[in-house]
Amino acid sequence: MNSNRSSLLSTAALFDLTTSEGRLYSHRALTDLFYDIQGFVRPKTFLEFGAFDAHFSRTIRHLHPSSRVIAFEANPYNYKHFTSEHDFAGINVEYHHLAVSSADHGTISFQVQRKRSGQDASPVKGDDSLLKRNVSDAHESYRDVEYETVSVDAVTLDGFLNDAQFGMDDFSAWIDVEGALKQALSGATRTLSRTRSLIVEVEEKPHWSAQWLASDVDEFLSSLGFVPVARDFEFEHQYNIIYVKPEVTRHFGFNQSMVKYFERTGNKR
Repeated sequence: MNSNRSSLLSTAALFDLTTSEGRLYSHRALTDLFYDIQGFVRPKTFLEFGAFDAHFSRTIRHLHPSSRVIAFEANPYNYKHFTSEHDFAGINVEYHHLAVSSADHGTISFQVQRKRSGQDASPVKGDDSLLKRNVSDAHESYRDVEYETVSVDAVTLDGFLNDAQFGMDDFSAWIDVEGALKQALSGATRTLSRTRSLIVEVEEKPHWSAQWLASDVDEFLSSLGFVPVARDFEFEHQYNIIYVKPEVTRHFGFNQSMVKYFERTGNKR
């Protein structure tokens, strides 16, 4: 295990991980840290993959009104539901019904879980994916799943964020694509070269078929110059991690953000 990962694991001592409340608090503290980092990174464009209701995009729009905000949601049921609930155009959030993938396929298959263990599952939910569940490792509630396969327009991030429009931009990103990180990140290397910070959900055990695990994501992002600086402990084998470019850690604002993070976590367990 590398020293960075070991150091991040040691922050488990800051939280009471024997309770769901303690695990949830670890996630809230990490989220607050990511927002604090944006206060000095101030990218021109914020991105959200697997947006669901685009909570991050709506929040960041309020905090950084001069930045461009773009959200991608592949599930057509989510997209229809949340465009009826929120006036995304009115708040200047670009909310797209698109799957971010490794190639500009035209369309790609998206798997909507419609039944789990014989029980109907709402199509409006945050845990559907381009991938099917890994049945051998699935929690009992995810076994015997029946899927509806839908076709969704697919783009690579590099193709969507073409140089003509975004050539001078830098980025921060929130990524929660339910296991499909290989697909989302492989077509985004040029964009990631200009991305200064991101928060990404990863798994240490294969919850999804043929997915990248946390170690694969770490290797890929490290090859692009990212370093991990903090993680949460929301679930036992699934968590979120903040990566930044080294220049971010050298900014005086980074030290201030980390001090605030440890003050918050040290005062409440």
